[in-house]
Formats: sequence, C-alpha cells, structure tokens
Amino acid sequence: MKNLFILLGILSLSIVQSQNLKPDREAFTLKVQLNKKQFYTQDINNLPYFPEAGTLQIYPDERINIEVEVLNGTIISLTSVAENVHPEKTIEIEFCQVIEDHITKSAQIFIKNPFDKKLKFKTVTYVINDSEWIPEPRSAKAKATECLVWKQTLGSFVMKDWELEKN
Repeated sequence: MKNLFILLGILSLSIVQSQNLKPDREAFTLKVQLNKKQFYTQDINNLPYFPEAGTLQIYPDERINIEVEVLNGTIISLTSVAENVHPEKTIEIEFCQVIEDHITKSAQIFIKNPFDKKLKFKTVTYVINDSEWIPEPRSAKAKATECLVWKQTLGSFVMKDWELEKN
C-alpha cells in the first residue's frame, strides 16, 4: 500500500511537470517599427524555442523561462517552461525593443541568472537593417538580472554554448 502511494505521488509529479513544459512558441506575426513610417514584418511559425539542443532563439516581445539541469557544475539540459516553478534553477529571459517617437532606438535582453556562478553564453543577433547575424560572447552575473543592450534594431536573438563559470 505504501508503495502504491509513492508510485501515485511520482506519477502525479511527472504529470504536473509535463503540463508546465512549453517547447514551442505559438505562431505570430513579428512587427518591429523601424521609423515613423516603416515596419519590419515576418511571419513566425509555430517553432520550438530550442531549434537544436542547447540553442535558444527568441524574438522581440517574447518572455521565456528556461529550466536548467546542472550536474557537477556543468549545464546538461535546458527546457522552456510556461511557469517558473523552480526559481532556483530557472533562467528568465525577456526581449524588448525601446521605441521613442515611433522609432526603435535599441534592443534590450534581460537575463535573470538564478545561479551562484556567472552564466556564460554566446549570442548571435540578427540586425534587421544589416540583414546579418552577428556572434558575440556574453555573460550574466551570478544571482543577478543582466541587461544586454544593442543600439541596432534586432529581429531575432540566439543564445548557445551555455556554461557556468568554473571556480
């Protein structure tokens, strides 16, 4: 009988966890204001947040929670979830465009790092006016929210090669 209750508890927990998974974004039309008259638009299909293992792609106005599994100081998995039910191991990311007088002035990515170590990663940004992808190493301080800023108008943002700084 005791084993039955344990089994039911484990089953209930796994059902609740699977209900919190959010592997794919809903389809939408991305519309970014470039100036007073022009907009950049792109239809974004129902796609995974992680198009390949360990590579996150986000678009302006998206907010994403990433649950991270760490083993011996190494990130072993990243999973997008609907709700931050494990704040001690969930990275929160928000992508904003700053618009003043109907002109996009900059792009901002807010990254909340819940870990006791600096979070390091590589970014690849898509600059709309230049139509190119620009790679760059970045990081977020331990137990802090970092704001990454670009003066260009971004259409998409990729994060990959995640690691926690070694002591």
